[in-house]
Amino acid sequence: MLKVLKSLPIAASLFAASFWACSDTENPQDAGVWEDEPAIAGLESSSSLLEIESSDSEVPASSSLYWASSSSVTLESSSSYTQGIHIPENKGCVPEYTFVHMVSSKPSPAAKNPAKMAKPSAEPVKEASYAATMMEEEKYGVLSTFVEKRIEVLEKQGVAHDSAWIQAAEELLRELGLDTLLDEHPKFTVSHLEYTLYFLYKDKSVASTLNPELIEDFADGKLEPGNYCINNLDYQLLDDLPFDFMPLGCAYGTDQIAEPAAIMRNIWRKCSAMPYCDGESIKDTVAIGDAHFICTIDSNSMKMPSWLTLEMTGAEKGGHLCTEDFTNIEVQEERYLNRYVCYKGKWRTMTNTDDFPAEYFFNPDINYGTFTDPRDGHVYKTTEYNGQTWLAQDIDYYDENDTLFTEYSLCGKNASDTPNKVEDRSYCDGGSRFYMEETAKKACPEGWRLPTKSEWPEKSTIPTENEAVASLFSKNSSANHASDAYGLSLRTMAYIDPYGWHDLTSAYNYFWLGDGGYAMNSSYYIHHYDTIDYRERGQFIPVRCVKE
Repeated sequence: MLKVLKSLPIAASLFAASFWACSDTENPQDAGVWEDEPAIAGLESSSSLLEIESSDSEVPASSSLYWASSSSVTLESSSSYTQGIHIPENKGCVPEYTFVHMVSSKPSPAAKNPAKMAKPSAEPVKEASYAATMMEEEKYGVLSTFVEKRIEVLEKQGVAHDSAWIQAAEELLRELGLDTLLDEHPKFTVSHLEYTLYFLYKDKSVASTLNPELIEDFADGKLEPGNYCINNLDYQLLDDLPFDFMPLGCAYGTDQIAEPAAIMRNIWRKCSAMPYCDGESIKDTVAIGDAHFICTIDSNSMKMPSWLTLEMTGAEKGGHLCTEDFTNIEVQEERYLNRYVCYKGKWRTMTNTDDFPAEYFFNPDINYGTFTDPRDGHVYKTTEYNGQTWLAQDIDYYDENDTLFTEYSLCGKNASDTPNKVEDRSYCDGGSRFYMEETAKKACPEGWRLPTKSEWPEKSTIPTENEAVASLFSKNSSANHASDAYGLSLRTMAYIDPYGWHDLTSAYNYFWLGDGGYAMNSSYYIHHYDTIDYRERGQFIPVRCVKE
């Protein structure tokens, strides 16, 4: 994800200034149109909640240049206070773009926000609130439209317009369950709130307005749950919706996804009578129907406390809670029956086991031998295969005084650290260690060595073969038809690429060969490869040792 637009209002003003510089009309207001920011695209005004489209195309953005469109949006008037809702048309990454230089000049407040041209200047506010920020920073008229009937009622009661606007906004946030969220996080972008509320509550029959029943309902400062609640939406899928309605363009910051998601989560929470999730309620749990929720820090929502389902955290799968390590389950998901294993409080796919201890993969029906590495006292299981003694697990040797091991070996659980962080320079806790080729030559202890190609011949499961390759894999691997008949207990885990393209969640097994290259093993074949990595830096691959 490109993280370019860290602050949408600043970026928007720069975009707007750029478009005016390229407009055919010197003053866009003279032409009866408002030159908006279509490069950070908005919604199709006629789209509905269940009829959404998105664009996945991305174009790299420069720090000084942006792709932009020169299209415009006509304003509509729906009340005496605003000029209506003017959410820009959503064009995603606009295919017909204009190459525009960003300029430093800024448009006048009225030109930037025509919805405010009919408003008087803001009156002094005794205590600053998010509602006051909403009035000052509103861009698209969504909030003004939402509260317009409520403002009319308050003004008839003698409340000044701006004070009425702020009071109505505060009441709206309270009714939607957003008051605490936005007061605790005052940097939430107001335009993100506008986009989110427009997406949730727009009138599906009349473009550029909100559901009129909702506006009338709020005239008394209250909202009926049946009019605003969104519990018909799957809570676990709320985070996906901003990609369909936010003006992401081709470059965006993570806050442009996290903020709308947090807003929708809190509306959903309020409608479900769930308490607000804050620092004091971390690890609290609630049950809503069949779903279990936990209050936790969600790294995908600006690292703020938030309710997540246990399914979202990985602690529940198909109604099964992960409470005991190495418990296995099968879950029917769409057309497939998928296997999961419980480990450290989370369900993991059978291909995501690179940090599991070797004991998990052994065959309980095999009478293993043992070998103690004299270099560090590490005890390994051994097994007999084709008349030779093999280690029944990948070796995990590490020498903190040898740069080959400190710089060119690492654990799967620390795959992102190349070389390892100092605090991670230790054993892999039973998981596999991955080595570069030169380091692999020193990994086996005295009296043991890397297997040769003749000792691990190429093979396939075609009918002429006497032995299925799948019999070499652990029953707890993701290999098809694995029987682990010889106790070799191969794991389905491939390699770690020094450039970041790790292949740890795979259906393959790799290990180094003593006469050059490596073996790639699947449940259907064994192949030898001599070319390690054409990009020169090699790959990290596990080591299996055979006794001399």
